[in-house]
Amino acid sequence: MAVLCEAMSVIIRCDSIEAYYAGGRRTFDTDIPNNTVCTDNELVRVGFMVPDHLVQYVETLQARGLQFDPPPAWWSLWNSNPLPLDPNFVRKVDDIVVVDQHRGSTSPCDWVEFRKLQFVSDELTVSMCSFVGGKEISDGSEMAVPNGWTLEQAKSMRFQGPFEDAATKLEFLRKQDTLNVYREIESGKKVFIPSHSSLPSNNP
Repeated sequence: MAVLCEAMSVIIRCDSIEAYYAGGRRTFDTDIPNNTVCTDNELVRVGFMVPDHLVQYVETLQARGLQFDPPPAWWSLWNSNPLPLDPNFVRKVDDIVVVDQHRGSTSPCDWVEFRKLQFVSDELTVSMCSFVGGKEISDGSEMAVPNGWTLEQAKSMRFQGPFEDAATKLEFLRKQDTLNVYREIESGKKVFIPSHSSLPSNNP
């Protein structure tokens, strides 16, 4: 099986949730901060468009007992208050990985396999990842996606990943409600990115 990896995805092992998450799967489900979750019963995916939101969620997962080590190289740019790491409490297996829809896993991880599937008839490439050693996937029909997700929705989505130099590619136009509106300099297309003021005030 496999889970959708659109925009920035936090991928969590299901067996780690059962074994180490304080409160177990029921509490884990309650802590999910948005409606982008999907699972193939081997992996759980929660998606984000804003790195700050992603960082806050990973901090919640860490506080509940899951491990995220090593973090990606860009992690310190967004996480100004990392949780202290107790070397006496480190397990061998890490539980979390962050996956970018363009480049795959953002840090070394030997338990997920990233791939892109081309839907020729829809002129669309969809990113996904699966658990290494799990059930094999042959096509997109076996990919877990969030409730309500469609190929048409994916075709209309544009994501500016954290690895890209947004300062040289985007021109700020205006703020619209909780979104910042930019113009893509090369194409002239508008790009909508959630503003920092839309950050949740409490932990997810």
